[in-house]
Amino acid sequence: MRQSQHSNYRFFIAAMGPGEIGQGMAFARYALGRGNLVVLSAPHAEYLPLIHLRHPRFLSFIIKNSTALKKAIRNEKTDVLVLCNSKIFTRDDNFHKYPPKPKLPSISIDSNWLFGPSSPYISNPWVDRYCLNLPEPIFQLGLKKNGGHYVIPKEIFKKISVVGLIPSCRPLPNQEKNKIRTQYGIRKSEKLIFLYTSIGYLIKPVVFLKAYTIAKKLRAKGKKVKVIYFGDPPPAVLDAKDRHWFFTLPRTDTEHFSKVLASSDLVFQHQGLSTLEQAIGAQVPVIANVKDPKYEKYPKRHMHAWEVGPFAKYGACAMFFFDDSSDTIANCAEDILFNKKRREAMRRKQRSLYGNGEEKIYNEVIKLLKAKP
Repeated sequence: MRQSQHSNYRFFIAAMGPGEIGQGMAFARYALGRGNLVVLSAPHAEYLPLIHLRHPRFLSFIIKNSTALKKAIRNEKTDVLVLCNSKIFTRDDNFHKYPPKPKLPSISIDSNWLFGPSSPYISNPWVDRYCLNLPEPIFQLGLKKNGGHYVIPKEIFKKISVVGLIPSCRPLPNQEKNKIRTQYGIRKSEKLIFLYTSIGYLIKPVVFLKAYTIAKKLRAKGKKVKVIYFGDPPPAVLDAKDRHWFFTLPRTDTEHFSKVLASSDLVFQHQGLSTLEQAIGAQVPVIANVKDPKYEKYPKRHMHAWEVGPFAKYGACAMFFFDDSSDTIANCAEDILFNKKRREAMRRKQRSLYGNGEEKIYNEVIKLLKAKP
């Protein structure tokens, strides 16, 4: 389908944390481009900067529980419900037992780890279609039968569609990339590291500190690198004398976040799939710094290394644990930033994974709506 066609449906997108909001906003922009009305909700006011979008057919709300969500769905005369993470509200109330009434077509944007038999979370069983935001090769590598760790029950498999990257960013044109870099004072001779550690109470201080340490090591070797970070840094970490090259900036909306990310030379992050997939789509090399398996609270249920591992095995990113030395990771960062052969090898792998997840999810929604009695 081409994005010039119009459908004029009313979408309600309910998102959880920052990563899911990034996915929801990507799908919202696609649905708006098709002429639909879109409402997007998030559970906390601190996420509002991420939802900034000026469009006459877009609305946003803060919705903290399923009761308020159901009321908003009725008030907005919703045609279809999109859950960015099908476990939304299932930990605190009975949303998984009591769907909105009348029951409306519903899909979710999910990760594969939610559906294992030992998962600590309840995925809403009444969702019509689970759309997994993974490229097909990564989904396959994650399955236990292919050397991964995930086992998905057969009854769930019947409702799954593997849709690919979302957000499905593309590389920025050089002119736009140069404009972004000039805005932040990044010279042509300098390399830019984009740092993501989540926001608010989800922030990973150990990842922030590791990126800071690595960048200082590279600069001490005479490498011209700068770092951009959106959000509140951990207290008493950043030295004032380093603020001319390590930029900690206010939280921004998802569109600008994506553009700065796509203008960088390396993304350094924890395990967040939304950021990882944006980098892959934009063909920006990635280093993921994830929790060591030995420190995982529930190692039989889910590990961050299980989620990122298939991407690293495929060659679309590099992965290290919190306990890995900063020297080891700095050497990898230096190689990716300054070794063209290593850099292009990762970018080739990233290109091969590209797929427009928003379009595939949208097509799944249209199928549901057309099948509605």
